This record gives sequence, structure tokens and C-alpha cells, in this order.
Amino acid sequence: LSTGKEVAVKRIDTSKVPSNRVELELDALKNLRHPSIVDIVEFYEQFKENGSQYIVMEYCKHRSLRDYVKQNGQLNDYSAAHVLRQLVAATKYIHENGMIHRDISSGNVLISDIRNEKFGKKLKVKLSDFGLATYFYAGDIARTMLGTPGYIAPQVFGKKYDQKADIFSLGGILYLMLAGKDPPLKFDNISPEGVTLIKEMMQPTEESRINLGGITMSSFMRKADEMDLHDRTSWRGQSKDGFKQSSYEVFFSIFKIFFYFFIFVLN
Repeated sequence: LSTGKEVAVKRIDTSKVPSNRVELELDALKNLRHPSIVDIVEFYEQFKENGSQYIVMEYCKHRSLRDYVKQNGQLNDYSAAHVLRQLVAATKYIHENGMIHRDISSGNVLISDIRNEKFGKKLKVKLSDFGLATYFYAGDIARTMLGTPGYIAPQVFGKKYDQKADIFSLGGILYLMLAGKDPPLKFDNISPEGVTLIKEMMQPTEESRINLGGITMSSFMRKADEMDLHDRTSWRGQSKDGFKQSSYEVFFSIFKIFFYFFIFVLN
């Protein structure tokens, strides 16, 4: 059935990937609906052919965040904060639906749109690849060691972790955006606010690791919010100043007409 809509097709080799992982990803994608999570297209089909399965999903034309940074270099604080805000919202939604993603990494963050703004680029991103996601209930401890190297929380290696493992992974993504490379950490050319937040997100113990709400309220994120607010305020101010200037010019144009009328006509 043709819809005229661009889509992405993910091929899964069933001889190498356990069937339960495919089912988990399908289950997650069908049940999670969020602006920052990649969506299954309206007309979805799963079919098998020669030992492979195919998932037809939303198409993100700018590829992955990792590819973008690799090609264009590190992001400034403003652009990185905009991406992080979307990923925090998506992760919060996943957790509220009783799941852990378990493989949040720069390669699993897809870019669907890029806009140029006054303070930097705004990337619209979508979290993808739920093949390692699992359902998690309050008080549970996950015990499977899975994930992408450089983005895996220490607890995962010990096979005892909870939803805060995803926050550690988000810290790895923030590091990539600001440093221009994957972890491990080396804080060259990163702002003090960025360094502080990365360290808080990638704390080795879950108890000391910042939560999602804390990320949103961090000085790093607030700074970007202030820049956004300043930009909007400046735009409004410029519009008003422009209006005042135009009114001022109109007034003097009329004044000059009357002035010359009195000088040359009445005299």
C-alpha cells in the first residue's frame, strides 16, 4: 500500500538476534507515543523473508546524532541543551510507562529536523532502537548486562541497576555533544556548567546520580532557557522599536509638509 510517505526500514537478522528482542522493540514502539520517540508508520507491517524481519518506521532524514557530530563537530551549549531537553522528556515518558531503554547512545538518537537559530542550531531528535528495552517496576532491579560501551552505567556491569542507568547514558550523550567525541571523559573546551552536569549525570553510584527533574533545573539547562527567553524578548523589543521608529519618521514627514506649507504658501 503506497502512502507517498518516506519511511525507514530496519532489517533484523533473526539468526543473530533473539526473537524476544524483536518482540520487545515492537511492543515498545507500538505502545510508546511521544514527539521525541521514533514512531511506527501508520501503515505498519512486520514480515519475514529469508531469516530476516523488517520494521517499517518513521524516517529521520538527518541520520544519527553521532553521525552529525562526527561530520560537523561539537555542539555549543545552547544546541546541546535543546537536544538534551527532548531526550530527558522522552526518557521521563519511557520511565513513567514502566520501562528502561537500556541502550541510549548517540547512535540511537536520530535527527529529524535542523533549524538555525540566533544562538545556534536546533536539532529535533527522536530516540530509537528499543531492542534492549525492558519493563521495569518500582523496587525491581534489572540483572542483564546490555548496552553500548561508553554509555553504560557501572551498575549494568554488576547486573544490578534501575532506571537511573538511562540517566548515565544521557550524560554520555551530553559529553559527546559538547566534546565532539564519545566517552571516556576528558573535559577540554567544555563550559563549567556542562562539566558539572555531565559529572552529576554520570556519577558512579545511582544514589548520587542526578534525576531527570534535576537535569531540567540545572544551571546548564537554565542558561539555554534564558538565551531563548532573551532572543524572544529581543525580537519583541526590536519589533516595538521598529514600530516606534516608523511612527517617528511618519510624524516628521507630516511635520515637514506642514512646515513647508506654512513657509512657502502662507508667506
